[in-house]
Amino acid sequence: MKKFLRLMSAAAGASILVSMFPMSVWAAKNSGKVRVIVRNDTFSVSDGADWDGVLIDESVPIDESSNAFNILVSAIEKNGYECVGADSGYISSVNGLDASDGGSMGGWMASLDDWIVDDALSSFTVSSGKLEDGDEICFSYSCDWGADLGYDWSGTDTSLSSLTIHGGTLSPDFSAGNTTYTLSLEEDTSEISIYPQTLNKAFRTKIYKNDYTPAEQGKDYKFGESIPVNDGDIIYVGVANSLWMSYVPDGVSETVYKISVNSPAPSIDTDVQSVISQIDSLDNEDTDLQKVKAVRKAYDALSSEQKYMVTNYEKLLNAEKKYTDADGNSVNIIGSESEMKNIFDTVYPNTGSVGNEWQIITLSRYNLLSEEVKKEYAGSVKKYVNSVGSSKLSSTLSTDNSKMVLALTAVGVDPTDIDGYNLVEPLYDADYVGKQGINGIIYALIAIDSHNYCAEEENGGQIKENYINSILSAQLDDGGWTIFGDQSDADVTSIALQALAPYYSSEEKVKQAVDKALLYLSGVQNNDGSFSSFGTSNAESTAQAIIALTSLNIDIYTDMRFVKDGNTVLDGLCGFIADDVYFSHTAKGEANTLSTVQGYLAVTALYRQTNGYTSLYDMSDVTFDKGNTQSSKSESVKDLAQNESSVPPKTTVVSETSEKTVQTSSSVGVTENIVNTGDTQQTAYVAVFSVMMLSASVYMIIMVKSKSVRLRKTKK
Repeated sequence: MKKFLRLMSAAAGASILVSMFPMSVWAAKNSGKVRVIVRNDTFSVSDGADWDGVLIDESVPIDESSNAFNILVSAIEKNGYECVGADSGYISSVNGLDASDGGSMGGWMASLDDWIVDDALSSFTVSSGKLEDGDEICFSYSCDWGADLGYDWSGTDTSLSSLTIHGGTLSPDFSAGNTTYTLSLEEDTSEISIYPQTLNKAFRTKIYKNDYTPAEQGKDYKFGESIPVNDGDIIYVGVANSLWMSYVPDGVSETVYKISVNSPAPSIDTDVQSVISQIDSLDNEDTDLQKVKAVRKAYDALSSEQKYMVTNYEKLLNAEKKYTDADGNSVNIIGSESEMKNIFDTVYPNTGSVGNEWQIITLSRYNLLSEEVKKEYAGSVKKYVNSVGSSKLSSTLSTDNSKMVLALTAVGVDPTDIDGYNLVEPLYDADYVGKQGINGIIYALIAIDSHNYCAEEENGGQIKENYINSILSAQLDDGGWTIFGDQSDADVTSIALQALAPYYSSEEKVKQAVDKALLYLSGVQNNDGSFSSFGTSNAESTAQAIIALTSLNIDIYTDMRFVKDGNTVLDGLCGFIADDVYFSHTAKGEANTLSTVQGYLAVTALYRQTNGYTSLYDMSDVTFDKGNTQSSKSESVKDLAQNESSVPPKTTVVSETSEKTVQTSSSVGVTENIVNTGDTQQTAYVAVFSVMMLSASVYMIIMVKSKSVRLRKTKK
């Protein structure tokens, strides 16, 4: 019987797989692909062979009519090689390498998934389930009836010679005689792949998870296939089960290896654990200000990744707030409407025309835009839109639409019907919005959310979800965002946070991204409270951070993540005040229009937060009257008893390429930064944005008391 097995194996043309490679995960077992390999590693060209090495290695589609033999023959002939004996069912020569060339014991042998088959290859069919998607057929030349391939027809040892597992560590180290192991998964690993090698290729090997079911076809995992695993799973590797083979020699018994999966114990960061314990201790009655400061110092010493692991940070914030309130520190007073009116009359003398959208938004959200200017602006918009003759104000810059939608909403004019033109609709077009990259997507989402414009759209929820996902996918590893390159930028990160703020409390994926981004912002804040872009501390980036933090309802005076050396973000912004009521791009620079515009947007955001109004770009408090010419004054929401941890709906973006600032009187000495609102070639976008980042603008005038220091400058 053993002699019969030996002759049958050679006649069937069996073969072995010498090297192991990962295989694809397959879907249906009766369709897909199998890997076909034809090789000669035993008879070298130097010894007289016509060829050696790998002749064929490719994936071949299978269907219900496929069997291992016709697949092998098809692969050989398709590649233009001679295949002698295929018509008789026994292949004696491939590409000129004949069975007898290597000696009297030479011949071709076939293996299926590293097992020298014990039956004719044609018996392994898709229809019978013996051939499946992901299988490997290897046709190898042997000079010694398979012994040089690892095949021993007379052997009885069903042990594995090796067991390689990717994704974890075996304990103890593998040895053929030991059949019980523990696999400790690598950190953050949920899948493994296994490559078992039998001592004798005469015996078939299969892999199972949790249930060892050798009688059930299709329940096993292929060599190298990704196997999803969890703590407590058990992997079985069986060798020589009689159900898998046509013949098992006398004296041969199955071997089964059992591998218990253990998830890695969470790594303990002693520094993080220490800070968590210190914060917990702040609940004690004997806690004093010095102890709170010591805990803050310990927290600030952690890396951004470590801070993210501190689970009780809110306790530290509450403890700090208790003392800052009692001490009278960090109490801010934003200028009243009457105080600010005089300032705005000076810096914004003419605002009622297209091109002054950010000024319009500032005045409207500070409740200082007169009905006359509202009507003037609305008329200017209608005239401009009719002159363009399209709902798309620019063929390439969707931010032109986003900016105007925000301004119209702020003044109470419905942007979905400007003499029949719907200015919001183009913002639903992802291809159009995407022409400006992440910047266009962020602005579009802010504009759409400003008044819930997607509510009546059939796929409105999906539109917003797609934009959210696009923003999240652009987040860099350190938590920030950028317009180009791989270095996060504080300005762009703040703008992204403004767009994500409305979803912070409702979507876990957004919360995680925002929390990570806040750690990044905290880490890059300058000691004077300001923020930088391209290595330069500037008013615009600092203003954008203020808008972002207020949109998330973060108190910039008590949240110590954003207080550096006693300086708040507002302190940082005040460092750019120029000529009493204007802002400069850099400290001690000349008054700059764009810096002034963005500064006052930040002041307005603080004003609204301080007085309990909706956030800067949450315009749900605005109503559209029938005449489309006016908006209602923002209603205070102080009495709504909002939870401090809730997130007000939205803030907006300011630094964008299509910005056009109104010309101010030359007598005030303001540096002009004017960018046309017309179409711009996409190739120029990045360059224009870079210029804007270096001389962009915000506007702000503030009165703040921080440790009894008045922050608004006065002329001396």
